[in-house]
Amino acid sequence: MLYQGILLHMAGLTNSQIKGLPLEDAPGLLDSHGPIFLFGSPRSGTTFLSRCVTSAQNVEEFVGILAPARIMHLIAEYRLSGQDASTLMSCLRDVFWQSFLKSRFWKSERLSKILKGKMSPWAIRAPYTLDDALFCYKEPFLCLAANEFAKEFPCALFVHIIRDGRDVAASLVRRYPNALSDEVLQCPELARSKNSEIGSFVELDGWTIPWWVEKGSERKFIGASQYSRCLWLWSTLVRHALALRENVPDDRYLEIRYEDLALNAVHEGERILEFIGKPLSRVFRKQMKRAYGSSVGTHKKLLADGVVSEKEIESFAGRALEQLGYL
Repeated sequence: MLYQGILLHMAGLTNSQIKGLPLEDAPGLLDSHGPIFLFGSPRSGTTFLSRCVTSAQNVEEFVGILAPARIMHLIAEYRLSGQDASTLMSCLRDVFWQSFLKSRFWKSERLSKILKGKMSPWAIRAPYTLDDALFCYKEPFLCLAANEFAKEFPCALFVHIIRDGRDVAASLVRRYPNALSDEVLQCPELARSKNSEIGSFVELDGWTIPWWVEKGSERKFIGASQYSRCLWLWSTLVRHALALRENVPDDRYLEIRYEDLALNAVHEGERILEFIGKPLSRVFRKQMKRAYGSSVGTHKKLLADGVVSEKEIESFAGRALEQLGYL
């Protein structure tokens, strides 16, 4: 009970506010601290976006390990099969809340932030509190489960970053040579890797076909190049993510273009700060200046070298690229 009282005092809360529960047993309070969810296709700038947002004052950053990509795939599969994912979402709320409390109240967490340069050494003596703190979570594959997150967290804010799918595919192939490669797709053990872009799958003639490949399109997927498969993945993630835009009010959803963030970072950064309700700071401005625009349009070299063709791009992602104004 002493520990409970200390936590309640540090958080500025009373027993009546959480109906007598210990603070660690009140995950519903997470709704008073955002949460903020950052998402977008892999290689669309989510990591830089996360660094920007969490350089704002009193924003606690968490990444994929709390709710890994495989769970996002599972939630989407639940939805498509008509299953209820509410229990799973409640479990994720518990995990998020416990991680948030640990980050705010454990001295070892403060020491870690100081060593990483994310906190001033003087902050070790600062009061332990939840006041004005925001929980921020980054997971690219949250694209697949954004609507379920919006339902479970009714006060949550969503920042969706979109990048030209042609550049996304080029970046995936360059940085992750095994992403949707023939080697991975013909080896169930590799396909089950926690870092796989596949999620669950069905097997067909020695190939693992991701659940997100539409029935009847399996042969097309098998015969596609690695670049085209990555385009397929991007198109799938964008389609799922954009559904959120239609289901939540404007004050809960902010759409950022990677190209705008790379070429005009300070302006886009100010939009983000206004959206999450945080003031501009020196640290935030310094982080935004690290953006660079040389990665915009990288797919053009592949076109020039004949590695991919306009016809191939149109076949695998033309509709999504056109919808977003990239074609």
